[in-house]
Amino acid sequence: MSNRCVIYTRVSSKGQAAGGKTSLADQERSCRILADERGWQVLEVVQDKLTGTNADRPGLTRVRKLVETGEVNHVVVWDTGRFMRDLNLAQLVQAELKIAGAEIHFLEQPRTGNDLADAIMRTINYATDQMENDKRRVRTLPKRLDALRAGRWIFPPPYGYRL
Repeated sequence: MSNRCVIYTRVSSKGQAAGGKTSLADQERSCRILADERGWQVLEVVQDKLTGTNADRPGLTRVRKLVETGEVNHVVVWDTGRFMRDLNLAQLVQAELKIAGAEIHFLEQPRTGNDLADAIMRTINYATDQMENDKRRVRTLPKRLDALRAGRWIFPPPYGYRL
């Protein structure tokens, strides 16, 4: 089997893309270190700047295609929350990748060598990521509703318009 990998990075907003410890550049840099340590050739770095609660993302679709066609056999992601913020979708996509012949590796969750323990920890991490996302949504909803009531547009502008 080949030792080629794809690095997958994701942020939810443009602000996250440029700064902070989860910026796209920082995620890629950290993932490259792991790939180099393992002797894997980085075939491609794929990014998404979308929510992690949906599996229909261009970057993730590209990763799935690279695995499906056998071009890579490792997917390297900084953290479970960068991969997916929905427990069921995360497990579904992870199983799909495994069936297609690829292993997913998270820098923030090193493997222990015990497959069952690793699966349990990964499930806990996915569930925690989803819970954090749900809490954030509940916390920010009142402020978003207040802004809308005050007449402020809080969404990206419709196609062809500038705000």
